[in-house]
Amino acid sequence: MPSPMIRTQFTDSQLETALPGLNAITFTRFEKYATQYSRVFNVMNSTKGIEQFSGVSGFGLFTKNSAEGQQVTFDDVKQMFDKTFKHDTWQKGYSVSREFFDDDQFRIISNLAAELGRSAALTVEYDAVTDFINGFTTNGYDGVPLFSVSHPRVKAGGVQRNKPTVDVDFDIPNLQSALIDFAGWTDDAGKLWMVEPTRVIVPSALEFTVSEVLNSTMRSDTAENATNAFRHRDKLQALTSFMCWRYLTDPDAWFVAADPDDLKLCFFWREKFNTISDRDFYTRSLLTGGWMRFSHGWYDWTGLWGTSGG
Repeated sequence: MPSPMIRTQFTDSQLETALPGLNAITFTRFEKYATQYSRVFNVMNSTKGIEQFSGVSGFGLFTKNSAEGQQVTFDDVKQMFDKTFKHDTWQKGYSVSREFFDDDQFRIISNLAAELGRSAALTVEYDAVTDFINGFTTNGYDGVPLFSVSHPRVKAGGVQRNKPTVDVDFDIPNLQSALIDFAGWTDDAGKLWMVEPTRVIVPSALEFTVSEVLNSTMRSDTAENATNAFRHRDKLQALTSFMCWRYLTDPDAWFVAADPDDLKLCFFWREKFNTISDRDFYTRSLLTGGWMRFSHGWYDWTGLWGTSGG
């Protein structure tokens, strides 16, 4: 009985030889540039179709006993706002004919493979930054935008702000005002948050301005030999770090932020960027597609301050 024919007897150079090389080009380009969104968001992996958060108000301060053996005081904790992260699917692909593939000798096709990876990386960045670009106009989990003068406090009542009443340009007095706002934030029970600002986030147009303000040995806006107070803060980390977020579109907008680990600003990877390639039986064309799934947003504004500029 004759032996059956097997695939290794009929090597397909398109799939077995070329595809590993083309995929390597795609992922090399995807990973070539340092990510910026990961410097702002708390990046996590998700194993579910959605991620959900439900906030609760904090406890009030402890009660001092007026007599020995006094019964413990139970606090009234209130449920706050809910937030659901639903992952979106993103995809893009390209197709080349067998004749094009054979005659191209990897010149144009390798560029297509690289561009697929670059496009995937930039898609993540352009989408993630929309939380900040739209952060002054699009309402979030608490009924107001991410940057607002009226974030409600459920238990203690009243509102708090993480933007100025009138938007302002970046300068030393306005940065000082932002840090004062940071220091005054309280939780829903009225206790100070004590969240620490660690960096300023600016668009490309403000990169050199903010660098001079934060990194000058002395105060940069006067010749009076004044100390750069952002470098000498009482028992707090010096504010010398800044990030130039190149995907911000407003040249006047600027932000102050805590470290990503201290923020409730989340980016969830449900399916990291990957590719699938195959051959069209009818045309012998090479088909390559890339997919990824992710979501992002916030379920608490604390730790972020921003303004769209004056």
